[in-house]
Amino acid sequence: MKVTVKVDVDRSGKVEDAELGSHGPSKYFARAALQAAPLWRFKPPMVGGRGVLSTWALRFEFTRGGTTVVPTQEIP
Repeated sequence: MKVTVKVDVDRSGKVEDAELGSHGPSKYFARAALQAAPLWRFKPPMVGGRGVLSTWALRFEFTRGGTTVVPTQEIP
């Protein structure tokens, strides 16, 4: 079961906003991923020595053995 959540991250690395990118066939797992995403913290990308806003895609994969998450930076 795979669910993707897109998150906007502020200059300090905290998630400001989260929305479903793809929810897969289960509303339960989509809701679980959407609730977990704001708990993530990121090392903000640096431009000119300062942290900048960024957007990430978090791909949650739920299996019987556990959950894995693969973060992918989309912007900048």
